[in-house]
Amino acid sequence: MMKFADTVKLLQCHHQSLWFKSDQEVKEFCFCDRWTGGEILTGAGRLLAMQAGHPDEWRLNFNHTKPDSPYEPDECDEGELITEAFLSDVRMFMTCNVYPNIDAQGDFIRDHTPDDQTVWNP
Repeated sequence: MMKFADTVKLLQCHHQSLWFKSDQEVKEFCFCDRWTGGEILTGAGRLLAMQAGHPDEWRLNFNHTKPDSPYEPDECDEGELITEAFLSDVRMFMTCNVYPNIDAQGDFIRDHTPDDQTVWNP
């Protein structure tokens, strides 16, 4: 398993542009605590890495270093270009919303609502 930032850094050594895709709406991609089914793609849409657990657990595709062709398109049909601004937003949400909600077993707790027993009711 690799962290998202490490995965992107490694892939940037082999590909000029990387695109992010997830099950969420495009406008919610930077909210990494909501990611499910996340993927990192080439400009031509070829899968390079996928989310393998919680939002900061990633696995590389077996042919992640292979370029698509001599000319790799700049745009993927779906997803968002991974830019420094995108990475900055992801870092902030990982720090504030993901890491604090990983339990002792390493599982990400998506539902942050307290149990009925722990709710204080005056």
